[in-house]
Amino acid sequence: SARMISVIEHLRVGGIRVSGVDSKVLMNDKVYRLNETIDYELNIRLTGIEPKALTFEDDHGAVYTRNF
Repeated sequence: SARMISVIEHLRVGGIRVSGVDSKVLMNDKVYRLNETIDYELNIRLTGIEPKALTFEDDHGAVYTRNF
């Protein structure tokens, strides 16, 4: 959805650490791990962490990848 894309595009990503199942992302001054919810209103989860891309999914199955 347009709201999901807006939320993801406005995340301030401070760092990405790719380390298998222990991968982490620093966004909006908070550390997130795989499958953590980043937005409870839209129920957006962080489902993929790569060195140059983050993947998100909502509870409707919509997937969005943000590349860096």
